[in-house]
Amino acid sequence: MKESANIQKDVESVLSDRRNAAVRLARERYNEVCDTIPDYRETDENIKRNGVKLGRLALEGKSLSEEYASLKKEIEERSRYRVMLLEKAGLKEDYLTDVYTCPLCQDTGEVISEHKKTFCSCYMKLYTEFLQKEANLIHNMGFEGFELKYYSEKAEDNSNSPLKNAEIALDMSRKFVENFGKPDLNNLMFTGGTGVGKTHLCGCIAYEFTKKGVPVLYLSAAELFDALTYYGEDRSKIAKREDLEKILYEVEILIIDDLGAEKQSAARYSILLELLNNRLDNKKVRRKTVVSSNLTLPQIKNNYDEHIFSRLATFDICRLSGDDIRILKKLKK
Repeated sequence: MKESANIQKDVESVLSDRRNAAVRLARERYNEVCDTIPDYRETDENIKRNGVKLGRLALEGKSLSEEYASLKKEIEERSRYRVMLLEKAGLKEDYLTDVYTCPLCQDTGEVISEHKKTFCSCYMKLYTEFLQKEANLIHNMGFEGFELKYYSEKAEDNSNSPLKNAEIALDMSRKFVENFGKPDLNNLMFTGGTGVGKTHLCGCIAYEFTKKGVPVLYLSAAELFDALTYYGEDRSKIAKREDLEKILYEVEILIIDDLGAEKQSAARYSILLELLNNRLDNKKVRRKTVVSSNLTLPQIKNNYDEHIFSRLATFDICRLSGDDIRILKKLKK
């Protein structure tokens, strides 16, 4: 799978292409309007000239002068006349400015929220699409493709059968997607051995949210930690690390697959704790996390620490069990 930095480059390349296309389209439309509507170019250029004069007067402290008021009035009248020319030609007022794929950020990928820059939803959508492609989620069929026939009906010890566990996990996954946005919705965690369907269900959830247009970031725990530790504290890379952290903190659905399989270290424990704290403490309802792990909660407590255990213990836990489905499928071929 590509490093996050390379995926960001892919997203920025798409946005750059969109901005360039918008500039070309705006130029083409302007020339078309000027060629077909008499007076438009002269009116527009007059507004621009007077706008420069108005700015100069303001800088000279003459914004209360008669000259300033007269010039401002003329600009307003000319602007109304310019709109009338467009409407008379059967064009909308925003015909020359409605050229962006995303009007919200004008294809920059950033918007101002609560007085600070944040990623636009179009950026997150592009990022998710590239990740989907890299993770092969485009081949996932969603919940309809989750097959229960591979789970045994025979109960294990005094617990549920693998089939019953799978049915519960599938039902909880469906409800997680259906109830997204409700304030009482918990985060979700899948536990169980190798090949019992944890990654498949994570993929199903990602697929279903993507169909709804909800931004999803899906990556393995190893990929998550490798990306963040790669950037480290290197000053030349710190901006990219901050960008990645911003995505991890702000994306509406974050899916971390195979927690516990990564190389463990104190630095990685710190990264995971900071990430969980940020996503759990944020007041935004539309920000949920899904985790899968081969480890049980007691094993997570032993392998990580009490703080990480306490955060994950607040998740709704789905335990999957049974034989390795990948092996079962191979044996049936």
